[in-house]
Amino acid sequence: MNENNKLLNVLYILLTDELNDINHYIAPSESFTELVSGKLHLAIRKQAVDKMKNVEWLIRRIIFYEGSLMGFDLNETRIYEMISEMIREVNSEQLYASGAYMDAFKRAAEIDDQNAAELMTRMLRMKKGQEDWSGFALIN
Repeated sequence: MNENNKLLNVLYILLTDELNDINHYIAPSESFTELVSGKLHLAIRKQAVDKMKNVEWLIRRIIFYEGSLMGFDLNETRIYEMISEMIREVNSEQLYASGAYMDAFKRAAEIDDQNAAELMTRMLRMKKGQEDWSGFALIN
């Protein structure tokens, strides 16, 4: 497998993860509206919007490498019964995603794709600047 295909495979994984994450954020954002403060609702909604931006950027890079946008195997949308359950999963996903984006950055650097490396850097910065969910962990 050539180096470009290795990066393309990582981009597919990231895109699938981001699409799944959007599903995990939108439903709770709306279902918890009545139960939580406006701050948490807005934080969840902002996460979903950030994920949508990531999806757009990843799709552009996949198209650049002439990859297919067909056949993604998305998970079922998860509806959380408790806010604390959602927050635990979000924290876990953020740790995994940071590692996955670092892997993509390394692969982009290996093939000297400066645009992809900059994109991964931008997305990592977004992740680091995302909402700190620890203050919401005691809700329920």
